Amino acid sequence: MESEVIEIKELPKKFNIGYSNSYKTKKKTKIAVVDCGYMQGFNVKAEDDLFRFVDKLRILKNDIKKLFKKQALFVKINNEKIKVLGRVRCISYCVRCNR
Repeated sequence: MESEVIEIKELPKKFNIGYSNSYKTKKKTKIAVVDCGYMQGFNVKAEDDLFRFVDKLRILKNDIKKLFKKQALFVKINNEKIKVLGRVRCISYCVRCNR
C-alpha cells in the first residue's frame, strides 16, 4: 500500500495525537500526516473464521497474549522505518517527521 504525506506540522510539548488522545508528545515534535487510514484498509485485519470452536479459542488466546505485549505500528517513508503515533484514524495517521 502506498500513500502520501499531506501535511507537516510542528506540535508543542504535551500535545495529544490520535483517537482518544492515545499519544502525547514528550517535547516539541515535528509530525507528518499521511493520507491513508483504516477506511483505505491500513491496519485492518481480515475477518477471522469463527465457524469452529477451536478457531474461537485460538483467536481468544492470541488476543489475550497481545494484551501483555507492547505493540507498535510502523510504516516506511523513503525507506526509513517510522513509528505511527497515536491511533490510526479513518482517513489518516501521524508519524514523527525526521526532516
